[in-house]
Amino acid sequence: GIVVAVLNGKKKDEQPEASSKGASKDPSFSVDYPGQIVILGKARDYGKCRSLRRDGQPCGNVVNTAECPYCEYHVASEMKKLNSKRANLQNWGSTGPGKHTLVSQREKLVATGRHAAKIGHFPRTSRPPAVGELMAPMTGNLTSSSSS
Repeated sequence: GIVVAVLNGKKKDEQPEASSKGASKDPSFSVDYPGQIVILGKARDYGKCRSLRRDGQPCGNVVNTAECPYCEYHVASEMKKLNSKRANLQNWGSTGPGKHTLVSQREKLVATGRHAAKIGHFPRTSRPPAVGELMAPMTGNLTSSSSS
């Protein structure tokens, strides 16, 4: 997570043969001398998603670790799994018009007493909890309340 500034960099044109070979289409810049690249600092909250892809490889999505150690895709996919398994969870986001957001869903995933008001605001440990670990206490509470 190093933050750099490219001063007066020249944007490189996309190579026609690069697109046919499946090369990255990310923008690239060239500089004439090293002084045009300035290191501004290190992004403390820069991180990669802690979840795994379907093929077992680590997810490469960039996340703000101060917000959540998981990318929006993996949080949303975990919500879909829970919503499809339990009918009680279908109405999690129905708090009124305009309030069905990913942030409000994240807040509802947090287990009472273990974390603060948002996912990602937990004490720093060697390994953040997996999304499924965050869900387990919530599903246990729902099961006990629905059986009474």
